[in-house]
Amino acid sequence: MSRRTLEIILGLLESWHDVAHPSVPADHGRPDEYGHRILSMDPRWHAGSYAELEECLRFMRSQGRQQAYRGQPVGTLYWHVQQWWINPPRAQKMVPSRIIGYKLTANPRKRAPVWEYKPAMVALRHSNAREQKAVWGAEWVDAHWEQVAARCSKAGWTANGRAFRGLPQLPAESLKYERERSVAV
Repeated sequence: MSRRTLEIILGLLESWHDVAHPSVPADHGRPDEYGHRILSMDPRWHAGSYAELEECLRFMRSQGRQQAYRGQPVGTLYWHVQQWWINPPRAQKMVPSRIIGYKLTANPRKRAPVWEYKPAMVALRHSNAREQKAVWGAEWVDAHWEQVAARCSKAGWTANGRAFRGLPQLPAESLKYERERSVAV
């Protein structure tokens, strides 16, 4: 496929955890007659190609020992994708946000920055997880997207009543955020 579809798949993987597991309670569920909320997925899950990506990852896992990509078993690449984007545990940590001043060091010609720290949710990735192998796994998904789409349409697969989409798509909110980020840089 193209570089653009790979970027979309990487965008889906990077936002996967936030969409599949929202960290803050939201009004995604609708109340029933007793006032209880019926749980439902984040609207971005249905707007993007997350269900299709999930099916591609299932296919990737099933091909784990039968195929290799870039000299690595596909199962290894699947593990790196899982550990890098899908399942890294999250924790709140204090991270440096901006420099608020400078302090003197032992060397009078050098000054060290003084950082302001703010709490943020960060991914605690496995020590053996490698980003390069996770990107190779995303490339494998990109290369096999159409094969999985054909396999799913032949089997009559639907995600929430919707047939497998042809090309991967990001939700509109993610595209808007991506445009704002590219303008800011």
